[in-house]
Amino acid sequence: MDADPAWANEGALRAAFFTESDERRRAVIGGFAVGDAAHRSTLLRLEKAERMALFSFGTRANWGAHGLVIRAARLALEAARRGDGAAVLSLAEDLMAVRGVAPEVHMSCLEVLWRAPAPRLMAARSIAAAAVAGAREPAIFHEALRVAVKVGDDALAETCLRHGARYGADLSRVRTDPELALLASRAAFGQVLAMSEDERRAANLQRLADAVPAPRPTARAVLERALLLSAIAWRASLPNTQPLVVGGYLPKAERRKQSLCEWLRRHAREQGTPAEWAYLEAPLETSQSSEDVDRSWSIEAAAVLAWALGRRRAPPLEGKVEPEELMQSLGLGTKAGVALLEHASWNERFDAIAFARQALAVHWRTVEARVRPGPLDVSTFAARQGLAPFDFGRARIEAGDLVVAGKPIAAAKAGKVDRLESLALERHRAARWLCGLDAEWNDGLVVT
Repeated sequence: MDADPAWANEGALRAAFFTESDERRRAVIGGFAVGDAAHRSTLLRLEKAERMALFSFGTRANWGAHGLVIRAARLALEAARRGDGAAVLSLAEDLMAVRGVAPEVHMSCLEVLWRAPAPRLMAARSIAAAAVAGAREPAIFHEALRVAVKVGDDALAETCLRHGARYGADLSRVRTDPELALLASRAAFGQVLAMSEDERRAANLQRLADAVPAPRPTARAVLERALLLSAIAWRASLPNTQPLVVGGYLPKAERRKQSLCEWLRRHAREQGTPAEWAYLEAPLETSQSSEDVDRSWSIEAAAVLAWALGRRRAPPLEGKVEPEELMQSLGLGTKAGVALLEHASWNERFDAIAFARQALAVHWRTVEARVRPGPLDVSTFAARQGLAPFDFGRARIEAGDLVVAGKPIAAAKAGKVDRLESLALERHRAARWLCGLDAEWNDGLVVT
């Protein structure tokens, strides 16, 4: 069934669904199940009671309900990637409250809730508890446990373990889950908390080393990825199209871009998502400033990969990496670059797991500063939450907190903190891939 464009207006939707016949309501549900971006936006704008009526009716009518709730769960995930935490929690609450929803919807909702900003996790706890109480699918217990551990609800963690065992959940893997190993609760992981600080740090590192779910990338794959990211960052760093046109440089820049794309297609074609290739190969006159800004941060991930291969020094915590300089060190577009690809090798002094811990710590603190502004003693916080001590590596710590631009992060200018968060996200993304925590390059949300 084709979606009716009129339903993209919430007023028309209300009139159609709440005042007309059951047949019309079924048609509305079918429209949302196959709807476009306008329908998704409308669904987010509906009042909570109206969404609940829509979902509940669809389930009772048993017509279009499955497609609708799956669509809504995906909406919640999309909203999470946009940082729309209120929409995430509201949609997840709605879906979890509807009886008869497919287990994969519960899984999607729990995945969203585990990623929710800290202030909303307390509300997420009750939803996770409800899911566990009615769950029969083993995997749901593992996802609910993630929420319980992150919230610090020991009772819910114990409930997850107890009920999960009853329904055949393989909860032994919880102890080797790299995320849960860093968020261990007191009740579920008391033996970890009994360790000394050095023992706990070593144990967490060993968990990360043993629990990687995918093979680590080869040195050649890392070099190909670094080459692609540096080219993307170079393209994003070009002046906006108007100065290029006025100065007469657009044709020259376009020719160089095309040459780099051809070289990458010949020698580094195994890496790159469709979205990355589409951005890199698009004509410069179609450039969008917002995407250029987002893509320009790719250079920070590329710098980490180049460091892992010994092609540059460790990138400075807050310093700037120049795309042109990195492209030259990697040999992008040259015969020397082809030779480097054929003999790609690791920097023996680069410790991927240690760097991953440090990247996570810096990324987490910058996100925490945005979500919950104010000073924080990170060591005290870690001990209170039952976490292994944070390892900030070369970053400065004063008064127990991360220093940004010479000041504790709570006192630093917002622009400086925002910049460090963007930088830290890309380095964390690179670190996870280098450790094998992400089987494929993750071009989207990176969880702290």
